[in-house]
Amino acid sequence: MLACSFLNPEHNLSFAIGFVLFFCAFLFSLALVWMVRKYAPRLGLMDMPGERKVHTKVIPRGGGIAIFFGVLVSYILGYFLIQFCSEAFPAWAKFAQIPDHAWKDIFSIVAGGMVIFATGLMDDLYDLRPRTKLAVEILVALGLVFCDIRATIFVESYAFSLIVSCFWIILITNSFNLLDNMDGLSSGVAMIVGILFLVVAVQTGQWMIAFLLVGLLGAILGFFCYNFPPASIFMGDCGSLFLGYMMSVLTIHATFYQSTSIYPVALPIVLLSVPLFDTFTVVVLRIQVGSSIFKGDKRHFSHRLVKLGMTPYQAVFTIYLVTLATGLGALLLYQTDLFGSIVILIQTLGILSIIYILESPVRKAETSLSSKKKEDSGLAEDLCQKKSEDKAEKPETPSDILQK
Repeated sequence: MLACSFLNPEHNLSFAIGFVLFFCAFLFSLALVWMVRKYAPRLGLMDMPGERKVHTKVIPRGGGIAIFFGVLVSYILGYFLIQFCSEAFPAWAKFAQIPDHAWKDIFSIVAGGMVIFATGLMDDLYDLRPRTKLAVEILVALGLVFCDIRATIFVESYAFSLIVSCFWIILITNSFNLLDNMDGLSSGVAMIVGILFLVVAVQTGQWMIAFLLVGLLGAILGFFCYNFPPASIFMGDCGSLFLGYMMSVLTIHATFYQSTSIYPVALPIVLLSVPLFDTFTVVVLRIQVGSSIFKGDKRHFSHRLVKLGMTPYQAVFTIYLVTLATGLGALLLYQTDLFGSIVILIQTLGILSIIYILESPVRKAETSLSSKKKEDSGLAEDLCQKKSEDKAEKPETPSDILQK
């Protein structure tokens, strides 16, 4: 298919636009990351080592600034470039099939992204409460639904569409935020997912989604050059929340249904199975040990792999491979029948189940350790209470009376 496409002028022009947008975002992000890293200490964007952190020295953060503005510059350039090509090459405009409302939708997506990015940046600077960030995410998700950027999943009910869309946006936004716990992890997974998603967009002729993805991928790669282990800068919440937001919205905005098959609607879940797996397992673990689901810790997918004996680099690379292994199946959903789709879903669940089983000793150890800490804490409290009671009940001696 790709070999034949180079014989088609419309395909060639589409690929040329994509390359321009990609390298524009990449170069802008690459330069801006260097600037953010240099001035991060003055801006107060420094990530300190801590009990729940893997790094042992102070590292600049705020790389998400470069990702966001790299994407923004790419999209602005894309607007003028696509408008020019549509007027200069009518045949390409007909081929690309970019609807009239596309730019309105993109403006809504970018506006929501600005709010999410700004919220993440405020969190990097001032440590916002989790509930504050969640409230902003809910408002942004509702705004997108009201702008008609929503999932329907073959159900006509607007209320159902609103609930599903808001839940998906909030879930994926926070999944990438939670996944950002080791050098190059969240950005690397986002690149793998984005590349696979881009292949699907090109295969199905969704060129506007493809153009949005190449701008995002270019910006991520510019940051990744500094974030690859050992990282010299972190993306911060402004980057991880923005990445998750873009992935969630683009999977909603894309069309996975085809008249010949409904099975590709499962594609976003298969593509994003690793971030979803990390989020689900870490939330369950936190509930099991009685910890707040909003409190950061070292119970993530990557941390559990390290506790099994891997180095942080090996853990990150393993998660890359798992993301690729599960995501590749998504590319075949457009070409399979019901049986093939079931096989792909079972394969994805099988891969994640194997990992879940291999991690069971770590989870048991976490639960046992937490229970022991609670017992020790309870015993300490009982002992202190008993001492207080004994002191209160102890009769006064003559010396005590004289001291008074």
